[in-house]
Amino acid sequence: MTNQEIEKKLQSGFEKITPDVLASGLKDCKEQNVQGGQDKLAGSDTQVHGDAQGAQVLTIDRKKKRNPALRFAGIAAALLLLVGGFLGFRTWQINTRVASVISLDVNPSIEIRTNHKEKVLEVIPLNADGRIIVDGMNFSGSSLEVAVNALVGSMLRNGYLSELANSILISIENDDPAAASALEQKLMAQVRDLLGDAHLDGAVLGQVVDHDKNAEAMAKDYGISVGKARLIEVMVAENPRYTAEELSKLSINELNNLYAGHHTPAESQEKAESIDSMGKASTQAYIGTEAAIAIALQDAGIDTETVEPACELEWDGGRMVYEIEFETDEFEYEYDIDARTGEIV
Repeated sequence: MTNQEIEKKLQSGFEKITPDVLASGLKDCKEQNVQGGQDKLAGSDTQVHGDAQGAQVLTIDRKKKRNPALRFAGIAAALLLLVGGFLGFRTWQINTRVASVISLDVNPSIEIRTNHKEKVLEVIPLNADGRIIVDGMNFSGSSLEVAVNALVGSMLRNGYLSELANSILISIENDDPAAASALEQKLMAQVRDLLGDAHLDGAVLGQVVDHDKNAEAMAKDYGISVGKARLIEVMVAENPRYTAEELSKLSINELNNLYAGHHTPAESQEKAESIDSMGKASTQAYIGTEAAIAIALQDAGIDTETVEPACELEWDGGRMVYEIEFETDEFEYEYDIDARTGEIV
């Protein structure tokens, strides 16, 4: 017997002993199709379509049901990421946004920009003297207190604050008036203490500047700070003999002397545009009131005991002068005495 004949006999034997389950399965599927059209075998991943002659078996992947808790956990995590990102951006925005602009004016003019936590964002020298004071120091991220200490110390070391010129102007810009006023008072006290520690009887002026367009325009025109421009604006409004152009050239000590000559602290507090003041501006660069009066009386040939002269420090003709007035039974006298030289103007 050949090998091929042996293989045929073995195949015939296996076919006879193997049950024909396919025909039986197709018969059951056909009966179910009659009752329900098309159905899934319960608990199985197999569906059968067609009849015995054209049967087709399809395998279907059964999807597992997802745990609702995991779904909600995913949503919660996404929300946390979203909220965290928003809060992070918001925090960054608040910390880097300018909340206050503080100007320090002597003759050097310096602007300090801080965030709501009074952390320094930037220090900007506004003129050549201001650049000398800053001298490359980087205050970014430091506290306002530290920056003010360093800047005032530099003004003292470089001779801009001294017994001859002891006045400094502090101006605050902030959208919150209450916060601006509180910061003004705090910085005025701090600077006064710093000058006292340096054994200098300082004079500190303070003001709140509330988006003053006129002062901003003046500052741009004359190359000065908005704070100094606002002080000049107040002085010109009260005394028309002054002009913004001539006052813009004066130091804060000179402006303080002129302002103090026309105001008492009580009068300043009553005004809507009040300038707060601590201490008295130095006049040590000038000859002094008594010397100026003596020069005028000597020139007039008048005995000091017979008159009561009035004397004010003023800015006139491009110089600081003592304006002296007195009268006798016969005449009225008016003198302008150069405050620095004693010359009769």
